[in-house]
Amino acid sequence: MTGNPIHFSDMISKGYRFIGNLCFWSILCLLICFIVFSTCYIAADSSEITFFVKDHWYANVCVVPVVFLVLFICRKIPLISDRWIRLDADETYFKKIRRNLLLVIFVAAGVWVLATQYVAKSDQVMVQYGAYMLHYKDYQLFAKAGYLERCQNQLGLVWISYLLSFVFGNYNYVGFQLLNVAALTAAYWELAEICAGFGMKRSRQIVTILLGILFFPMIMYCSFVYGTILGFMPALAAIRHGHIFLRTGKRRDAISAILLMTLAVWIKMNYLIFMLGLLTTALFDAITKRRLKRCLFPIIMVVFCMAQSYGTALVTECVTGQPQEGGASAWSFVAMGLQDSAGSAGWWNGYNEYSYIESGYDAAVQAERAKADIAESLRRFGEDKKAALQFFGKKTASQWNNPTFQCFWINQTSQAGVEESGWVWWLTSPEGAYAFTHYLNLLQFLVLAGAIGYACGNHKKQQLPEKLTLVIIFVGGFIFHLFWEAKAQYTITYFVLLFPYTVMGYERMCEGGRHCLEQVKASEIGRDLTGRWTEWGSLFLTAAIVAAFGLVCNAGKAAWLTADTERYAEYLLEVKESPVLADGTYQFFTSAEDVLGWTDEGDENAAENGAAILCRSGSGKEVSLSVNSYRGTSRLYLPQQNVYLTALTDSGSGDMVLAGIPSANTSEQLWMIRDAGDGGVFFLTNTTLALAYDEKEKTVFLTEFTGAPEQIWYVR
Repeated sequence: MTGNPIHFSDMISKGYRFIGNLCFWSILCLLICFIVFSTCYIAADSSEITFFVKDHWYANVCVVPVVFLVLFICRKIPLISDRWIRLDADETYFKKIRRNLLLVIFVAAGVWVLATQYVAKSDQVMVQYGAYMLHYKDYQLFAKAGYLERCQNQLGLVWISYLLSFVFGNYNYVGFQLLNVAALTAAYWELAEICAGFGMKRSRQIVTILLGILFFPMIMYCSFVYGTILGFMPALAAIRHGHIFLRTGKRRDAISAILLMTLAVWIKMNYLIFMLGLLTTALFDAITKRRLKRCLFPIIMVVFCMAQSYGTALVTECVTGQPQEGGASAWSFVAMGLQDSAGSAGWWNGYNEYSYIESGYDAAVQAERAKADIAESLRRFGEDKKAALQFFGKKTASQWNNPTFQCFWINQTSQAGVEESGWVWWLTSPEGAYAFTHYLNLLQFLVLAGAIGYACGNHKKQQLPEKLTLVIIFVGGFIFHLFWEAKAQYTITYFVLLFPYTVMGYERMCEGGRHCLEQVKASEIGRDLTGRWTEWGSLFLTAAIVAAFGLVCNAGKAAWLTADTERYAEYLLEVKESPVLADGTYQFFTSAEDVLGWTDEGDENAAENGAAILCRSGSGKEVSLSVNSYRGTSRLYLPQQNVYLTALTDSGSGDMVLAGIPSANTSEQLWMIRDAGDGGVFFLTNTTLALAYDEKEKTVFLTEFTGAPEQIWYVR
């Protein structure tokens, strides 16, 4: 009896592919279930409160057939189909189109940065402050209890910012943001090159870059003065060079991969997940191909990344004279990731900071406390399985089911370095963000659906080991952030890694559908289904799981997933920034039909230009006000008196008083007009004071906004 022997390396190869694809498919199924029936929104303030809102499942489900219809129509249009074929046949034409698409990303990101010029805040500004103080040899931030002693994961970015300061100066946020623009453009080029490395056709590479344009949150992240974008590019470049090394054995590519990955981790520690994904591929390749010498490649990469960490701490200690003993324990972030917070399950609640302080700034003591708290959280989850399921469900959904990945939030909570244009203001307003979230929600579903299509047809496919690198990174990122501190901004780069698999998934589904039609015409559909039972079975199983989850949601068993639907609708009304009055001239009435008037006689609250009063219509003292709005705020102009209604600070008492003064470039002349219901409106200052009145005394004044009836005005 003869036959081909089954080698141990073959078993490892099949097992690696099977487990990797199974984990990939399982995670995508879970995310698809969440995304079909709900969407997560985040409050437009520093609270980071996540709202779990019911979604229109039929819109998500119907968008996939629409995409297939569009693809079918495009295939029938010669102008499009001929150019599509030309992309694969003509390398010069392909490079031209690729260059143009990358230029679109570069220009769009550049325009965004220059139009916003957002100023760093929170951790980002502390990093820049640390780099600035290095010039003055002021090392308090590096000393015990200092920010950078506690957060030593930021040291790499501090030193990079310090080096950049010799070129751009300190606090030059636009300079940093423009580096993000270049890095993002290069990152998409690297991603397309990685796709080319594992055999993706040129036309499919173009679609991958096109997805980068359609998914604009990464473009908005260029204004983020942090290492998210800046580290993403060298991480992808390291993967590309690593793959080339595995295929060709060229040492220069191995060296490039090691140095680039070290740089990525130096910029942002989160890219350790990318490093582990590449190392997994390298070890798998070395074992299955019996190239054990190549195990040195991942070993040297680990050594370099560890040396980078220790080296940065050593240099910092030598320069500052302050011991760098590791800072806050990593265990504290895991402990925090297993606790509730005001934002959502597992989000930041300050545990990593206060536990470090209460541990006497001793990382070892803090680590022991964190481990005890982790054990307590796991014990609590073990005793209440339902609470555990809800906790991890909410944590997962809040990170992965927010289609904006906090791209609006990072801008909404930042101060612009310029007076924003109208379109920037509207785009980053709660209303604009809400409108574009619908688009991003459909795009997110399309991306995940395409990736599911790839995973379903990938069980028995022989493939290059590097084709699974991005899959392993995605799976690793999902598992890591299941336990680590949660933020939607942490997961955005993993989502981008799905783009190549989305393209390949839709290609595979189109080919499968076309093949089925051909088999139907040839009356051989049974043979086709038999040959593709794993692929079709996986797709049907996915659909069945999603449908079953829909029944669970409909039965109220996962009510937490849509619990904030009504609350979020109320929140949108509260934070609506668009004026409810169109520009024009109006008279302001009270509920008792008194009208806003103006007197030059003065009273104790009047400025030299007179005072606002209540009077009867026809008394001769009533006035008309001209309302002119821009970017959510309005100016109230009295044409007869040639003054603007102003919330002025009284020089004597320090209280805010109502006055009429000529035009001035001051926020005290800006008002927010909000809907009060039943045709009424509120006039609010930027300090949350409201224009109010006293019917008995016939006075008009400013008071703390409460929504009381005496703060409601009716305009005609």
